[in-house]
Amino acid sequence: MHKKEIKGIETELSCQTEFIKRGINVSVPVSAYCKYDFIADIDGNLKKIQVKTARKRTTGFMISTLSTHLTSNGARKNTYTEKEIDYFCTIYENQCYLIPVKEVIGRSQFTLTLFPDKRVNNYLIMHAKNYTLDYQIELLKTGTEQINTKFIINKCLKDGTIVNSYKTERECALSCGDISKQAHIHECINGSRKSAYGFLWRKDIEPL
Repeated sequence: MHKKEIKGIETELSCQTEFIKRGINVSVPVSAYCKYDFIADIDGNLKKIQVKTARKRTTGFMISTLSTHLTSNGARKNTYTEKEIDYFCTIYENQCYLIPVKEVIGRSQFTLTLFPDKRVNNYLIMHAKNYTLDYQIELLKTGTEQINTKFIINKCLKDGTIVNSYKTERECALSCGDISKQAHIHECINGSRKSAYGFLWRKDIEPL
């Protein structure tokens, strides 16, 4: 078994344990083809959870939202939908985090911030403290919805002139001719990189 597989299993079991510690029953699917890793029964509210391994970044930690499956043409990667799962879950530095999939739709990865970069507007940051397991469970139990602001990503020249705007990081990468460029664009958006592929990439609230 590869180290990556071992780490994935370890993270999955750790996440399940955090739910169980809080008196929440978890159920694991029999089929290996389910999009989710387990179901959490939160006061009778069943939620589909997909576990992801967190990777350290300068301002916090990054989580990939991609699903990989084999086809006759090789491995294929897709993002998850709200029909497939309800939350992403991970463990980072002994803290469990729960992230609603609806907040990261269309993104191949996202960063939860522990150490905010002053160059990035505060309202654009996904603060890790807002996605701890306890906080998200409380939102579910009280029926409180987190504000889900819609954003756009502006592709700008070095002088700040907006060249174009996009709804997802994938669209940004495609505008540069290659989907693999998405990772560097993501780093630029989150402030850990100044520019990517000759442009500044700035996330802003979508105008009404």
